[in-house]
Amino acid sequence: MARPGLFDEKVKAGDPVRLRASRCRECGRTEFPGLVACPACGSATAEVELPEEATLVGFTAVLYPPPGSRVEVPYGIGVARFADEVCILGLMDPGGPELEIGMMLRTVAIVVGDDLLTYAYQVS
Repeated sequence: MARPGLFDEKVKAGDPVRLRASRCRECGRTEFPGLVACPACGSATAEVELPEEATLVGFTAVLYPPPGSRVEVPYGIGVARFADEVCILGLMDPGGPELEIGMMLRTVAIVVGDDLLTYAYQVS
């Protein structure tokens, strides 16, 4: 089960994914998850798929689970910049190398909890 609209729901865990966002037809602002109207100018948006690859611009470790968390602690989260358009917070796929700002990431599908298909970043 994946949250509808984030990426192609036909993928399996480990597959590369392209996140779906929206871009304003007037001002060019990109939003994730996608929106119908631009929050900056109110104009209509178009759905866009972001590239599979991004650049790591920030990261941290989560040591204590937030209420209702499906992810076991500790886990890493990272901020990925996609083509200088938008930065998106996401889980870091465990088991990768030590993280450094500027690393190239790829977006992959992962399963958290018993059945939730979501995305995570993996070092390329």
